Amino acid sequence: MIIAEDKPIRKNEGERYITIYIKDPQIKKRVSKAISEAQIAFKDLLLYIPKKKYDIWQNPLYVWEAITFCISNKKTFPAWLLNYLTEAGGNLLKATKTGTDKGNPETVSDAFGFNLGKGRSPFTNYLTTEKYIEVALAALKIIKNIKNGKIRKLRNQSFNEIVA
Repeated sequence: MIIAEDKPIRKNEGERYITIYIKDPQIKKRVSKAISEAQIAFKDLLLYIPKKKYDIWQNPLYVWEAITFCISNKKTFPAWLLNYLTEAGGNLLKATKTGTDKGNPETVSDAFGFNLGKGRSPFTNYLTTEKYIEVALAALKIIKNIKNGKIRKLRNQSFNEIVA
């Protein structure tokens, strides 16, 4: 016998959770395993996103986004993060051994890939890229709503109403 109870998580945000009561221990074990596997797959997907962004834009802030995610979720660093850290550490040690550092803070930012060239800041680049992604996702949602017939007249609706 399975009993499901639907409850709100936060009243303002509309998020919900379901409490499931399962008496049969075999079914309970299978359901628990399936939920655990789904959670692991979801976390792997969440780690894939900053990697793809890093591959496309070569902004080291996406690497640090992934590092923070791994640490806060107690996940093992994937090979691409370890490669980045190994390369950055090697760059720092090389600068120290050759004496090229001389206390220059740019040596550290160079070692970690933060100098994107031509006066481009990785921080500004990161914010701009995230805004572009947000706009692109909103545009895709508008196109989907138009195709599904949910939007007929764009003039009479605000952007927030269309995207909602």
